[in-house]
Formats: sequence, C-alpha cells, structure tokens
Amino acid sequence: MTTLARRRFDSGPVDRDFWPAAASVVSAWLEQGGVPIRDTLLLLPQASLLSEARAAFARHGGWQPHIETADTLAASLGPRRRPSPARWAMTPIPTA
Repeated sequence: MTTLARRRFDSGPVDRDFWPAAASVVSAWLEQGGVPIRDTLLLLPQASLLSEARAAFARHGGWQPHIETADTLAASLGPRRRPSPARWAMTPIPTA
C-alpha cells in the first residue's frame, strides 16, 4: 500500500526566493523520513507554478519529485481521449 503524507509549506509570498527554499525544505523533509525523492509527487494548486517549481528542484540537484497539478497528473495517468467525430468532420470548401 502506498503511504500518503501531507505537509503544508507556508512561508509568505511566492516570490523569487520561495521555490528554492521550498526545494530545500521538501528535499530535507523527504531525506529525514527516508522517502526517495524520485518516488514523490508534489501536487501544486495551479499550472502557472509548475515551471518555477520544476526549475528550482532542478537547480537543487539530484533526483526530482514528480511536480504536477491535478489536471496534469490526470492527463499523464489516464488514457488519451478519443477525438469526437465532429472534430474530424469534413466541410466542403466553397469554390468560386
């Protein structure tokens, strides 16, 4: 069975120092608990945070956790949606 752990990280505004600090705190917390960081999922509330969070963990070095939002996680785990038939409908092009 997979163990789930939650940790809230509030340190004030999300400015340029936030993600490097978060990467350090999260990495230390996981190491202290003996949790392999490569087996960890860091779930973010919105997609606009993904690139900065991923970059901070990359700069931190070593393995990175999976950093996702609920939507990006669902898209990566679930089957691809089949396109609706209406999307592939051929519409005649009027000629002059």
